[in-house]
Amino acid sequence: MPLLLAACGDKEPEQRKAFIELLDQRVIKPAGVRLPKLNDEEKTKLGETYKAQFDIISNFHEGLNTTFAAIPKVMSNAALRKLDDLPASRKALEEARGALKSAGDAMDAAEKKAIEAKAALKQPDDLKAAYDKAFDKMITAPVAAARNLFGSGNAVIDTGVQLIDYLGANKDKVTFAGGSLQASDPKAHAEVNALLAKLNAASQKLASDVQTLNKIGRGQ
Repeated sequence: MPLLLAACGDKEPEQRKAFIELLDQRVIKPAGVRLPKLNDEEKTKLGETYKAQFDIISNFHEGLNTTFAAIPKVMSNAALRKLDDLPASRKALEEARGALKSAGDAMDAAEKKAIEAKAALKQPDDLKAAYDKAFDKMITAPVAAARNLFGSGNAVIDTGVQLIDYLGANKDKVTFAGGSLQASDPKAHAEVNALLAKLNAASQKLASDVQTLNKIGRGQ
C-alpha cells in the first residue's frame, strides 16, 4: 500500500510534461530571444525542481538585460566626432573600451554560471532534448553573437585610438578643418588614409555584428 500511495502521489511525470510543453511552445518555437514570465499557476504546474531549471535560463537573461541595453550607448560614445578635440575623443574611446570590458566580463560570468548549473542537472532524455534547444537559443547563440560584437567594437576603439595618437603626434602635418582631415605631405596623406580605411572596415564589421545580434533577438 505505501508503494501504491507513493506512485499515485508522484507528480514528476506531469510536471515534466508541463515543462517540456512550456519550453517548446513558449521558448523554442516563438521568434526571437524572449522568455515568458511565469505566473503562479505555471510555477505550480512545473513544481520546484523544474521551476529551478527554468530559472537557470531566466536568471541569465534578467542579469544581462541591463548589460545589453547599455551597448548602443557605448557604441555611440565610441564614434569619433571630435577630431578637433583629440583629448576628449581619446577619453571617450577609453571609456567605451572600459564599458565594453565590463559588459563582456559580466556576460562571461553569467554564461559560465548558467553552463555550470546546466551541467549539474539530471534530466530525462525527453526533457534534456527540449532544454538543450532552449538553452542554445536563449544563451549560447546570443552570447556568441554578442562576443563577436564586443570584439569588433574593441577593434573600432583600437583603430580610433591609433588615429587619434597619430594625429596628436603629427599636428604639423595633418589638420582638421571643415569637417575633414587635411594632410600637408604625401606620406602623411597615405598614412592617414590607411588609418581611415582601417577604421571604416572595423566600423562596417561592427555594424554587421550589431545587425546579426539584432536578428537573433528578433528571431530572423
